[in-house]
Amino acid sequence: PGEPFELTLDFALEATHCDGCSAQIVVGLDNEPSGCLYSGKPGPAPGLEASGSVTLVAPTAPGYYEVTLEARLSDTCASATDGTLANPVVVASIEVAEPPLVNPSRVFSLSNSTHGPQVVLSVTSDLVTMEALANDVDQRWYFVEQMDGWYHIKNAGHSDDHCLEAVGFAQPLVLSPDEGDYHLWRLVEDGGWMRLQNKGMGEALSLDTLEFGSDTFPYLGATNDSDAQRWALTDVGPLW
Repeated sequence: PGEPFELTLDFALEATHCDGCSAQIVVGLDNEPSGCLYSGKPGPAPGLEASGSVTLVAPTAPGYYEVTLEARLSDTCASATDGTLANPVVVASIEVAEPPLVNPSRVFSLSNSTHGPQVVLSVTSDLVTMEALANDVDQRWYFVEQMDGWYHIKNAGHSDDHCLEAVGFAQPLVLSPDEGDYHLWRLVEDGGWMRLQNKGMGEALSLDTLEFGSDTFPYLGATNDSDAQRWALTDVGPLW
């Protein structure tokens, strides 16, 4: 979204009955002019055969957009791009994808609304716990997309062939070799927070936290509106 891209096309253009006239090939997205593939005096038939390039900027809104062009007679490219294209020809289309919910090249600390940013998801041996925030690699997590919207959640302090696994309802989470649906997680936006759900356990359960005496453990609990199921991902730096 919002990124520039270059369009290059071969074209043929003539200014019939107008030897000295200026002509343009105007390019647009969904008929809104964005620039000129060509602006000059092509001359009458046989005119000009050439190749041209123009830099366009993708829209910010996700969706499919047609790349269209139209030949116009005008003094300059600036004047030729005034107004929507009346008789456009579709030459290509682009897809502006939804931005990812999480940047795969960054690592994050994970905290929930109940305990605040000073208590984060951590790993002791292969057992996943909630611990006081520290400058500790075992508290840094990264996301590797496996299929559309489903991720392996891996820990920067542990082997990259291990990832977060849901063992079962109300059971502690562990790090284990990454295989099967119980290692796949999705992020669901929830009013500025993220809800984490597991493919193997289904959307009826969400990542939650539970206190045992002075210890706090993450587990999968029945999906509800509690603050303990609202998670924040705080960017703490680049992956590796």
